[in-house]
Amino acid sequence: GAFYAPPANPYGRPLSSRYITLAEVLRSNGYWTAAEVANFGKLQPSMGLAKGFAEYDWPQAINLADAGQPFYLRRGARRIWELAANTADFDRIKLQAADINQRAFALLDQVPNSSHFFLFLNYMDAHTPYAPAPPFNTRFPGRLPHFTDVDRMSLEDGVNKRKRHPSEAEKAHLISQYDGGIAYLDSELGKLLTRLRDLGLY
Repeated sequence: GAFYAPPANPYGRPLSSRYITLAEVLRSNGYWTAAEVANFGKLQPSMGLAKGFAEYDWPQAINLADAGQPFYLRRGARRIWELAANTADFDRIKLQAADINQRAFALLDQVPNSSHFFLFLNYMDAHTPYAPAPPFNTRFPGRLPHFTDVDRMSLEDGVNKRKRHPSEAEKAHLISQYDGGIAYLDSELGKLLTRLRDLGLY
């Protein structure tokens, strides 16, 4: 029954207190429990899914402004900056996998000796705005260098209202960036597994 639905429910409809989470079960059985989540909206503690975690972190990336709003500093700055560099970073509103991993590594250093542990990690890199970090943003063919998240939202709105279809170039761009996000996340998961092995926790 938990449901995140702003703006009508700005803090969401939380998980009912009658439900027991996996983290609660494990913690009651002696596990050390911790979580790092990139989805700061749907996984914020007010949604009730943080129950049972000894450590729970839901950081939010700092942005210049809301991409959905028509007039903001970042839009003007982006037009100028795009002349010289990739501006996909402007679209990211959630921490990347490397950020989550860095925080997870710090948590792994806190795992008590001889303790079972449950570490929940949530990544959002294969999700909108489809802006993978270099070199993954160019790993697959089809990328449109100046296609922004505002363009994607406009396209999505047009498709949902049955007013237009995505062009072949738009499809190729979205697929290439989605695949790039998956490849980037796969690379970061490899680093997580390496860290677990190095710590003798794998």
